[in-house]
Amino acid sequence: MKHFAHFLRHPLIRIFLAPLGFGIYGLIVGMYHTTEINWLALGYLYLILVSSQLIDHYFFVRFNTRKTNASSPMILYAMEILLWAATVGFMWQHHWGANLLLLLYIAYTHIQHYPYNLTNSLYQLILNVFFQAFIVNNLAYFSQTGTITTGFLISLLPLAALQLAFQAEGNSLVSQLTGHPSVLPHGLKTSLVLILSLVAVAGGTYLSFPSKSYFMLQLLFIAGSVLTLAPLLVQTRQHNQNQNKLNYLSTSYLLISILYGLAFCLHDALPIWERLFLGV
Repeated sequence: MKHFAHFLRHPLIRIFLAPLGFGIYGLIVGMYHTTEINWLALGYLYLILVSSQLIDHYFFVRFNTRKTNASSPMILYAMEILLWAATVGFMWQHHWGANLLLLLYIAYTHIQHYPYNLTNSLYQLILNVFFQAFIVNNLAYFSQTGTITTGFLISLLPLAALQLAFQAEGNSLVSQLTGHPSVLPHGLKTSLVLILSLVAVAGGTYLSFPSKSYFMLQLLFIAGSVLTLAPLLVQTRQHNQNQNKLNYLSTSYLLISILYGLAFCLHDALPIWERLFLGV
């Protein structure tokens, strides 16, 4: 378990895999409900998420820490080029409504730290949940199916609860790293994170019923979520511990989203495995 937690908080995992967590659930469910997987849209979305999160990190370091020279501007320029190239490719394929949501997400990524710094504010907490739990997953689902259903929107509620829990925990960690005041008192934050995490797992389990996999995927989702969430209960004080925990938050959200996506999709059939691994 210790080695697994160390793997999840590795910086490279956070950079190249964790951003996909914002849309992996929508991709999994979307691929399940389509007859032909749109691999090009998946690639564009992956590049958008990775580059936008690196841009967000650059602005976070630039405007919230004293490490003004920690990141080279060349990285920012390269990520901007990659972001807009992938965005144009994605927008070329999709409806203007989806493109508008994507532009809103990109705009929020750029303005949340400047000119008005939203770091560790209640506004940032709410907007992060809105964009990272709802908007990106809707874009991912739409990129595969070309539509958005009421059932899919309802299925995002457990992820919204989980994202809110992680944002509250991340808010506290960023407060310790930067000196920005935390939105929630420590005692209230701890209780809220625990309650929201339990609600997310319970809600995800409920929405993934009935099961034709003999409840194996539901049990895997519950067990995997509990084991992944357990290290969040450990309190951190030192700078490097806080940073490692932030990395762990991002990657664990990806893992839980994957488990939930599989449990939700495979509660009535298994066509996604056939399409992905058997090529039919």
